[in-house]
Amino acid sequence: MRRRLRAMCWSAVLIGTAGGAQAQQLGGEDKFSLRGRVVNAVTGQAVAGALVEVVGGARNAQFSGADGAFLFKDLDRGEYVVFAKKPGYFNDREAGQYRAGFDVPWVDTSRQSVPSDEEAVVKLTPEGVISGRVEDEKGRPLEGVNVQAEMWMVSNGTKRLQPWPGGSVQTDDEGDFRIAELPAGDFYLKFSEQGGSLVFREIPAQPKRRKTTEEEEDKQGYGTQYYPGVADIALASSVRVRAGVDTPIQQTLEPLRLFEVAGVVRGAPSGEAFSVMLTGAGTGEPRGKAQAFPKTGEFRIEGVPTGRYLLTAMAQDASAERFSRRPSPLVGQAIIEVSSDIAGLNLMLGHGTTIGVRMYESATKADDSGHHVRVDLQSTEFPQQTQQLLLPPPVTDVRAPRAFENVGPGTYAVEAWPEGWGYVASLRCAGTDLLKEDLRVGAGTSVAPIEVTLRNDGAHLNISAVENGKPVTARVIVYSEDYPKRSVQVMAWATSVADVANLAPGTYRLVATRGVRELEFRNPAAMARYLTQAQTVTLGPEARVNVQVEVQEETEP
Repeated sequence: MRRRLRAMCWSAVLIGTAGGAQAQQLGGEDKFSLRGRVVNAVTGQAVAGALVEVVGGARNAQFSGADGAFLFKDLDRGEYVVFAKKPGYFNDREAGQYRAGFDVPWVDTSRQSVPSDEEAVVKLTPEGVISGRVEDEKGRPLEGVNVQAEMWMVSNGTKRLQPWPGGSVQTDDEGDFRIAELPAGDFYLKFSEQGGSLVFREIPAQPKRRKTTEEEEDKQGYGTQYYPGVADIALASSVRVRAGVDTPIQQTLEPLRLFEVAGVVRGAPSGEAFSVMLTGAGTGEPRGKAQAFPKTGEFRIEGVPTGRYLLTAMAQDASAERFSRRPSPLVGQAIIEVSSDIAGLNLMLGHGTTIGVRMYESATKADDSGHHVRVDLQSTEFPQQTQQLLLPPPVTDVRAPRAFENVGPGTYAVEAWPEGWGYVASLRCAGTDLLKEDLRVGAGTSVAPIEVTLRNDGAHLNISAVENGKPVTARVIVYSEDYPKRSVQVMAWATSVADVANLAPGTYRLVATRGVRELEFRNPAAMARYLTQAQTVTLGPEARVNVQVEVQEETEP
């Protein structure tokens, strides 16, 4: 898994070099060589056996020698990018993207000119490791515990806690674990049962007297816990990973009080099976151990710790699929707070709330219409509750969704992206401006259709990043204070101009940073510290503007 991850990362990123390229004319007038070395970014020592590639026109590759050296011959005059890869190491772009502002400075990505009098130096950063031992409250090793490394990552300008791909292992019979191939940064460790289920053991506690005077046994177990032993990620401590360093930790899992959630599902086809699932807020992981009894409609979920959950029951509706040729399950949902045993819950199955979506095009040019827009609806509290549709739906796909179906109660973020044409001029649901606000859906209520308006008179922005008047490679944020969802980011290279098209007319703040770590550019609080030095540009319809943005220092949150 980790090897596949690294291969994917290597194929997607290019490494800039700390130096340039040493060139020597070879025989013919227009043929040159490029000489360089691959070194360890922490120790400066040579890295042998690294795969070095030169991209520019034809693609050339070779392995570095015992002294880290490489030599590419018969290159044409021009610009090239040099990058390297080796298991157990990260190249500069990978290391820089996830760095926490310490340990290894990021070297600016750059393109190399051939010929040049300087040697190319390509840096690889050694992997970090987290290793340790998991014990119970009596110091006994726990075998088979799933240990997952998670990291706050930014995707499309939004920060989320996500599992590190390949960063999941299980403890051995001594309770030991080791997670390798980690970049430098701050990680959170989550301990749970194999497969991500919440409860992986049950420990009998002392029985206590209930009001019914019956002797029953309280249930305890180890729920999902974060280092150093808390159930809430907000209270967890991060583990700082450094390049080339094995970071040891000791984890003691304390037993938690577990509860039972029980009730009845109504509305399922007679005798037909139904499923019940309990998922935790913010994680999407199944919780507890669920049992369903189709003949009576009863369900019971055991081993649930304190928390806020989404309870979902689902059954197939064969009649709906027969008439619409699309699967349309019966769904019942409820958000519950668990702090004790819960009995007598009633979930009524139905087709839930349906939210239609309408698209309008406002074209300023003749015969410029008939385009598509993609719309997402995602729960802000339970992100696994996500639906996506394309408007207008493909005429050849009769099963493609025409609306958001079975939408449960809660708050949802709505986003829309044109498919290669124009920009989203407005995104509304009745009186709610969805470019600024989230959509709130009440239980059993009807919701007005979402209306998306596209226009094709967007502005065009050509951006170059400079430092003291000299072009540099930088990440540039085109930030909208009025509509943060419209904000975008681009890479401006020292040798070319970043082209941003289809921008909605309005005022934008331009922020350029030399670091490669993606900023939360859709979060006003995260962007506030950069705006005092940001450059302002106002764009009218169909405007074409060239602008230079001065680079500023990337700051830590």
